[in-house]
Amino acid sequence: MLSFSAAVPDPALVGDKWRDMWMSRLDNMPLLAETWLSHQHRDEYWKHGSICEEYADIEAAVYMISGWGDSYINTIPRMMEHLQCPKKALLGPWMHKYPHFALPDPAIGFLQEALRWWDYWLKGIETGVMDEPTCTFYLQDGVPPAPKYKERPGQWVRTHGWPAPGESESITLTMGDHGLLPSTRLSQDQLIASPLTTGALQGEYIPLWFGADFHPTSAETMRCH
Repeated sequence: MLSFSAAVPDPALVGDKWRDMWMSRLDNMPLLAETWLSHQHRDEYWKHGSICEEYADIEAAVYMISGWGDSYINTIPRMMEHLQCPKKALLGPWMHKYPHFALPDPAIGFLQEALRWWDYWLKGIETGVMDEPTCTFYLQDGVPPAPKYKERPGQWVRTHGWPAPGESESITLTMGDHGLLPSTRLSQDQLIASPLTTGALQGEYIPLWFGADFHPTSAETMRCH
């Protein structure tokens, strides 16, 4: 984050004043790590910007869009459950990028979708955006683990809200002698010895195209030792 916030302004965007802007940025840039280390628990510093502290404070219409490969996916179902304002949700297979160019595919026309929303709420144009089911989810098929995917097979599904009464159900699975089942238990304690290469295909924690956190060559090195 320090590298991002210290980035050089683009002369193509700001012109000849880029250097003065850059120096001002560097001179006034806070050391974020110092702030975070001084607030290591959920105190008022964190609460003041947390939606979950008081959902009723949000009255404006909200369209939440994210991807299963992002780190904020739980936020959207919680907001859909608790917000009382006009709301919609869209969850695709994507990483932490805009859905019209993010990976993995399938991509969507994100700019067109955003325009439909803003035309309706800011200009009063009937675009049909509020006539559709409130939630759109990309239901991903199971695939073998990999550091990243160019495409995730699956299908789009829609629900009338979340949790969706009559459209979804919760199932609790427990570990038994024959794997995960709705109602089972282990007949005896089990010892699990994971290989050193466990996690080698985990990918990137917050995917931003920087590459996998655990490079395959590292796994090869671990096997050699």
